[in-house]
Amino acid sequence: MNYFGSEKIDVMERVSHDDGSVTHGLPPTSATPYNETSFGNVTTIGLVNTTSPMGLTSAERFMLDFIYVLDEYGVPSMLTIGVLSNILLAVTIRHTEMKKIAPCSYFYAISIVDTLYLFVMAIPWVSLRLVDIYNMQGFCQMVYYLNLLTTFLSSWYVVMLLFERVITCYKPDTADKYFNAFRSKCYITTVSIFAIVAHLYLTWTSGVYQYGNRKFCMVIPENSQNIVIMRKIDTVFSFILPVVLCLLLIIPLSIFLCASKLKCVDGILRLKTTVITVEVRLNSTRSQRRRYTECPSCSLTSPEQIRRQKLLLFTQSKRLTLTSVIVAIIFVILSIPHNLIKAKIAFLNGNYVITYEDQTFLKLFEELYKLNFVYKALVYFPLLPEMRKGLVRLLLCCLRRRPKPNKENKPRCIVTTL
Repeated sequence: MNYFGSEKIDVMERVSHDDGSVTHGLPPTSATPYNETSFGNVTTIGLVNTTSPMGLTSAERFMLDFIYVLDEYGVPSMLTIGVLSNILLAVTIRHTEMKKIAPCSYFYAISIVDTLYLFVMAIPWVSLRLVDIYNMQGFCQMVYYLNLLTTFLSSWYVVMLLFERVITCYKPDTADKYFNAFRSKCYITTVSIFAIVAHLYLTWTSGVYQYGNRKFCMVIPENSQNIVIMRKIDTVFSFILPVVLCLLLIIPLSIFLCASKLKCVDGILRLKTTVITVEVRLNSTRSQRRRYTECPSCSLTSPEQIRRQKLLLFTQSKRLTLTSVIVAIIFVILSIPHNLIKAKIAFLNGNYVITYEDQTFLKLFEELYKLNFVYKALVYFPLLPEMRKGLVRLLLCCLRRRPKPNKENKPRCIVTTL
């Protein structure tokens, strides 16, 4: 059965929000030019159709079938894989020494935001197939708000991670002072508060309207013109600017990785030691020679000093930088096609009508863009042995039988992986 079969959801009746959320059906008045529509936050899918479904070519029909498969089976798959991997990543970082490393603070924040996005993404999908909770007061505003908020935060956390890596690679002393774990958490909190407040307008500019026997979550008509302006601003700061900054930051990191002579083995920065020969003349005619080894950690005696040195070496390791670069490259590849079409729709003025090709490709790239919230944890564990060791030791620590702790002094399980 093809995409337009009676047992499948018809793409010609679906509506996709700018943020990627989807609702079903739309009043006839929505098939107007983008800048004149009373629903400034939606991109109609198939309502301004210049090609009849019966006259589709084999290539167009294949694309629609592919979009259907991505939406029908991709969303539950991404939800399952993404949520489980992100939760494992967050728990591993939270309960190991890696929480004291600045890049891992960004990994932790990204995993939380990506998990929230995946849950929000599932609400419209479930509403189309089981219970329509999306087109209800409260859920409508919450989904719209959280979808744009998590998209903004996830993009900027990647930018902040790359910026921290650049400073660490080229100015390690400055990074140790201004980009340690505590200050990184402060930066994350500041950006999060700004984003939460800046997106609050989405909660009172959307509503649920009933047309006939159907309800629709859309922008309040009185706010449509203001929302069109805000969509342009949001497109720049949530989609275009983060991708541009990622491209600019990937260049110096790639140069550092290619030009650096330091070797990284198993995530640890290996330093060469220098043997110094010192000749000591005593009161005798014979001279004695002693050899000393010059090493940054030779003077470290206490376990706390050794632990801090290991944390510092892991923070400055090339493997951690390489992992961050790979995450950013995948993010850019998945974002550029989606962002180009969104920018075209958002910034074209006049009587521009969204074409059938725009609608189809936007829906396709929206489905691919959702992978940005799934893959990151799947990159960290294979490339960072410390992540794998931390997860294994944490599981063993949780499964190990322990005596009931004393109520007055409850031990806390902290796993050291470095």
